[in-house]
Amino acid sequence: MRRIGTAIAVLLLSGILAGKATAISVIFSGSTAMVIIDGDGDGPDATDCRYLVDFTDPLLTITPVQDATNPIRACTGTKSGSLFFGSDSSSDFAVADLNTTTSEASGASPPLPPLAGLLNVPIQIELIAESFGPPDGLPLEINQIDLQSLETSQEFATAFVCTAGGPTLQLRMPPGGPAILLPLTPYPSAQNPTHLRVASLPFERAAPNLGSFTFLDVYLPLANGADTAALASSPESLLVNVVLSALRPCAGRMATPTMTEWGLVTLVLAMLALGSWRLGRRRRFYESLPQI
Repeated sequence: MRRIGTAIAVLLLSGILAGKATAISVIFSGSTAMVIIDGDGDGPDATDCRYLVDFTDPLLTITPVQDATNPIRACTGTKSGSLFFGSDSSSDFAVADLNTTTSEASGASPPLPPLAGLLNVPIQIELIAESFGPPDGLPLEINQIDLQSLETSQEFATAFVCTAGGPTLQLRMPPGGPAILLPLTPYPSAQNPTHLRVASLPFERAAPNLGSFTFLDVYLPLANGADTAALASSPESLLVNVVLSALRPCAGRMATPTMTEWGLVTLVLAMLALGSWRLGRRRRFYESLPQI
C-alpha cells in the first residue's frame, strides 16, 4: 500500500517558486544545456545541437538550438507540457507530460524505422528516486527512468542509471525485454570530467535529407562528479543530483542495439535529466497532486 499523504517535493518546490510567474531557466551541472549533440566532432560547445529547458510553474518547455554544421531532425522544433513532483511510500518522483510538439515544417520524410517517430509524439516521462528508506524529497537521486505514450499509455522503455565498471545507462525496450548497456564515458578525462559521452548514436538528418542517418556523440554535463539540475534563479534549490560514485550495480547484459532500438535510445538520452517512469502505477496519484 502506497502512502499518498506525503508530497514532499511538491511542498518544497511550491515554496521555492512562490510568486514567480516568469520562465526560469533550468541549469544542468552548471550548464544551460541539458544535452549536447556534437555535430562537428570537436567535443561539446556552443556550435552544437543543445537542448535548453525553461520552467514556468507548472509548465515545462524544451527548446533545441540547431547545429549549423550537421543539422538533425531531433534538433528541430520544441516540446512543452507540465511538470509534477511527488512522493509515495518508497520513492520521490517527477513526472513530465510533454503533450505539445512543434517540428520542422518543410521536407517530406520517407518511411522511418519503428520508434523513430517518438521524437514527434506526445510522451510521458517520470524520474524516479527509489529509496532504501523513507522518501526524503528534493533533490531527486534518479535511478530509474520510464517513458510511455500520452495518447495510448503504451510503455516504450525502462532505463536505469547504474554502474558496470563505470557509469552506465541500462535500457529495456520494451519493458521486460533484453537489456542494453550503454557506457557513459567521462569526457575529457576520468580524472576531471566535464561531461559524460555516449559515442556514435544514430540521428536522422534534417530536411532536405530526411530519411538518412548520421552517427554523432551525445554529451551530458557534469559538475563535481554528478549530473544535476537546478533552477537558475535559485541555485540553492537543487532538483536533481545523480552522484556517479554512488550508482547501483547494473543487472543487464551487453548487447548491440538495432537501428530500430537506436531511435528510442537517442530520445531517452535526450530526456535523461528530466525523467523516470512506471507511470501506470502512479498516474492516478500524481494527477491528484497540486500543480507546483
